[in-house]
Amino acid sequence: MATQNDAASADRFLKLLVAQMQNQDPLIRWTTRRSRRRWRRFSTVDGISQLNGTVKSLNTQFVQMQTLQGASLVGRDVTVAGNQLAFSDGKAEAGFELAGSASSVSVEVRNAAGHLVDTVALGALGSGRHGFDWDASGVADPTGYTFKVSASQGTAAVGRHAADARPP
Repeated sequence: MATQNDAASADRFLKLLVAQMQNQDPLIRWTTRRSRRRWRRFSTVDGISQLNGTVKSLNTQFVQMQTLQGASLVGRDVTVAGNQLAFSDGKAEAGFELAGSASSVSVEVRNAAGHLVDTVALGALGSGRHGFDWDASGVADPTGYTFKVSASQGTAAVGRHAADARPP
């Protein structure tokens, strides 16, 4: 609605400007500041309207792109960096990736307050992605439960990356 009013105002202004210029004495320069200010204002309003249209178009394209990307993930397992446990049917699961082989791997499970709830010993594991399950049947509210992986090869720590979802 505002765009139609702006366009109508700009059209009226241009008609008045043309009429003024047609009826103006050609020996007197056109120095009316007010007319020039109006002209700049209508140009600015038109520019802002065009910018708003461009931003709306970009937003629409962005939403469509996100939808297409999301649709391509349907039916696939997704791994997300983080340390949250995924709870389902009385068990919690998560995954992690080891940068190298480890002779000892363990996982600490912590509640929302950060208190240690359990430690899961996984033993020796090779490099790559690994998943684990934890018996969460005694957990009433799974909100905020996290895990921390500790891995070592002898006395040296092994690099690891936590992932929220169990790897495929």
